[in-house]
Amino acid sequence: MHMQFLLPIGLLALLALPVIVLLHIIRERRRRQVVPSLLHWRDLPRPQGGQRLSQLPISPLLLLQLLAALLLALALARPQLLAAPLGQATQLVLVIDTSTSMAARDGSSTRFDQAVGRARALLGTLPPGGSATLIAAGSVPQVVAQGDRAAAEAALGQLRPGGTVQDMGPALALADAAVDAQHTARIVVLTDGGGPRPDAYVAAAPIDWQQIGGAAANRAIIAFAARAAGGKTQVYARVANYGDSSFDGMLRLFSGDEALDARPVQIAANAEAEQTWTLPAGGDALRLELDGGDALPDDDTAVLSLAPERPIRVLLVAEDAEPLQRALKAVPGAQVSYVPPSQYAAQQDVDVTVFDTFLPNEWPAGAALAIYPPTSALLPGIAAQPVDISGETLETGGSLLGGLGLGGVNFGLVRGVEPYSGTATLLRAGETPLIQRGQVDGRSLAIWSFDIHQGNIATRLAFPLLVSRTLRDLAPTAPPASLVAGATMVLRPDPRTTTVELVAPNGQVQRMPGGASVTLGPLAQAGWYDLIERGPSGERYRGKIAVNAGAAAESSLRQQPAPTLSAAAAAQGGLLRRTTDLWPGLALLAAAILIFEWLYIHRPLAAR
Repeated sequence: MHMQFLLPIGLLALLALPVIVLLHIIRERRRRQVVPSLLHWRDLPRPQGGQRLSQLPISPLLLLQLLAALLLALALARPQLLAAPLGQATQLVLVIDTSTSMAARDGSSTRFDQAVGRARALLGTLPPGGSATLIAAGSVPQVVAQGDRAAAEAALGQLRPGGTVQDMGPALALADAAVDAQHTARIVVLTDGGGPRPDAYVAAAPIDWQQIGGAAANRAIIAFAARAAGGKTQVYARVANYGDSSFDGMLRLFSGDEALDARPVQIAANAEAEQTWTLPAGGDALRLELDGGDALPDDDTAVLSLAPERPIRVLLVAEDAEPLQRALKAVPGAQVSYVPPSQYAAQQDVDVTVFDTFLPNEWPAGAALAIYPPTSALLPGIAAQPVDISGETLETGGSLLGGLGLGGVNFGLVRGVEPYSGTATLLRAGETPLIQRGQVDGRSLAIWSFDIHQGNIATRLAFPLLVSRTLRDLAPTAPPASLVAGATMVLRPDPRTTTVELVAPNGQVQRMPGGASVTLGPLAQAGWYDLIERGPSGERYRGKIAVNAGAAAESSLRQQPAPTLSAAAAAQGGLLRRTTDLWPGLALLAAAILIFEWLYIHRPLAAR
């Protein structure tokens, strides 16, 4: 047990002690005394120079004032009493790096296997009744176990490496939050040291940063993309060499199991090389392989989806269908059908229903676009008469209208529509909403409150772009061409979907309930995921999600020095110490002495 000062500069207040003594000496030199005569004082020897200063007048007042000043000076320095370490840690917070680079082989095992082994050994040091917390530091850090040793060991067996870790800071913040003040805590980080470092991090408990594995050369496919151009498919790839010597290897391109091309590739040390192909249109998927022969084979293969856009089944309900029908059919993947309002039936198997100057008695099962809607119980608050917006300034919000040139557009007749709860106003003229987007009565809905037949918007270039963007925003989403390992995907499923099923490359199945949006991921495994949407009548949609491990942040297996990490002042020697603040007691004692001094000075004359 020992004491420390949190604010040592406060000890400068001790300079008040000699000042108090000096003031008492000066006071004693000029003390007045009434005597009847000075006759006998003339024969007394005079004191030599400085003799009076050498005589310190000891009095109760001086002692009390010195003691009060001493206590106040110590209180200003914020003394704190530290108990000896409480012994063995009773809480272990394990942070395990689960990024893609941890799958690299190091000797006879992978870095991740070595981290799991160390974690099990650390859990074995917990005393009976000890607490364990396990945090997976992946692309999205999360607490995977919290409780006793058995729970943490069981969760360890379920962890798999995969994903890109941009920063270990969030994982350390989770570890801090998991520290229980009732325990003697210790935080241990098991990582290969790749990626950005959380420098100068101060934790609530001592941190033991343990780096796994050593530096290793690696080659990786870090970019793989394609686009349609002139009836062909242009393919692009970028390959990196994270090594100190040049690399000569082969790149092989496949469509399914069919080999399309094989070419040599030469990459200088610590450099990148780009490759391109021009292929005939067609095919659903591509696969690119590099014979890297390195410690991390996961990033030597990349996959890419060439599947066309997800079909959008659109029903147009309008009297004058021509301008909308033309714009809708120009949307890639749109399958457009048309009925006049008199023939509309609510229960039709479509993704988006477009109502032009008409509203049914009930919303359809899918999403809807309501254009210049009439007064209806479905949308209460619509004015019966149009409003004049001439001279009003247009204001846009959200990304849906970004880049659209709406200058000079005459919106014609406009309904006075109140902003609905659950919707966002994307375009307004003064205080009048022109375009709203959101959820109304649990339905995905867009509202255009202007008449496209009365103004000139249907003749402007912005009109087909606005129709296409609105349709894509309302329709179920399709998987992207590829994702990097560890990414998440927000899916807008078919509105009739009751269950979303995701099958990982290793065959693991995850099922989630349907809804307006479903978050998939993090998708940590590299390869192909199967995405299935199921409804009451069976399968609604099936697609594939391509996930690749290659990324500059993970494919470079060079290690960085351990970051500068420290624990709060209460944690030393690897274990937490219990602390006791002494300054409140010292301040109270000084106050009590000063009160006693005042009472002593003002005591009655009879008591002096």
